[in-house]
Amino acid sequence: MSASIRVTVAVPTYNRERHIGPCLRAIGQNAYDNFELIVVDQSSSDATGRVVADHVHRQPELRYIHVDRVGVSYARNVALNEASGSLILFTDDDVRVSPGWIQAYVDCYTALRKRGITPGVMSGPLRAVDLAPRPAWWPDEFAYCLCELNVGSVRQEYPPGMLPLGANFGFPVDILRAVGGFDERFGMGGDLTSRIPLVGEDSLTGLRIARLGYPLYFEPSAGALHVNEKERLTLQFYFKRLFIQGYSAALWEYVLDRPLRGCVARSSGKDLLRSIRSVLRIVMGIPLREETDRARDAMLEAGWAAVSLGRVYGAVRFLSGTHRLLASNEWD
Repeated sequence: MSASIRVTVAVPTYNRERHIGPCLRAIGQNAYDNFELIVVDQSSSDATGRVVADHVHRQPELRYIHVDRVGVSYARNVALNEASGSLILFTDDDVRVSPGWIQAYVDCYTALRKRGITPGVMSGPLRAVDLAPRPAWWPDEFAYCLCELNVGSVRQEYPPGMLPLGANFGFPVDILRAVGGFDERFGMGGDLTSRIPLVGEDSLTGLRIARLGYPLYFEPSAGALHVNEKERLTLQFYFKRLFIQGYSAALWEYVLDRPLRGCVARSSGKDLLRSIRSVLRIVMGIPLREETDRARDAMLEAGWAAVSLGRVYGAVRFLSGTHRLLASNEWD
């Protein structure tokens, strides 16, 4: 019965000739045969298109679409508009999915539907493959910055406060279309009004679907590996990524809730106090947690300070004019 479910697999790519080939080969190793693979290529400066074209001859389920506009959310929406499946699965060009990846999602969806549950989002575990040694100070709490995620060993609804990562998740097509797909202001390449990108398009979509009453489910057998280049395993990336996380989270919360300006100001004040608290803890010395060292504890506090300062920056942008963009028809 599950084999009758048509699945669309979507991969946005941008100047990734080194990674896109292994990504497509991993998807092609899946035994599930009732699926299409849509690659949305935004590349302009490398041979990504030629690599994908070579795979078209060997993977008949593959459809190649080139677009001139850059933006991961835009590319995902292009694939969503073209999808012929009733389920759509998304992964990234630097991810290697497991051989049973598609079947795992189909089995998850089928089992939940038999129980009378319609999942709004399904997501599988992600494990990082680092191409350079990971710094010993990197806190486990921020492993998601390196696309690591694991909720547990059993199929379950996502715990409160946790959300899927866009490198490995899937949706019923009709539900994703019902929320308008992905907000194209968010995701790498999305917000063209700022030098600092807005991320969290996956979180924003998950929250919108959850607000419609559809649960978010974790499927442990839908595993994938994410490749981390050495540039991601640096102090600069760590702080930049967490600052952007806080900045983006503040703005997509405003998109969802449209708060009053006074509420935003009070929230930003609390975030500023949190960042000052973290800095003071670092300067004054942080009590060691069990099985941790001072460097990791200090980097955890410094990371939370970066997130809080990012949220303050998001509030400032909101209060100083970004709110008009968030409320405009152009951005809705």
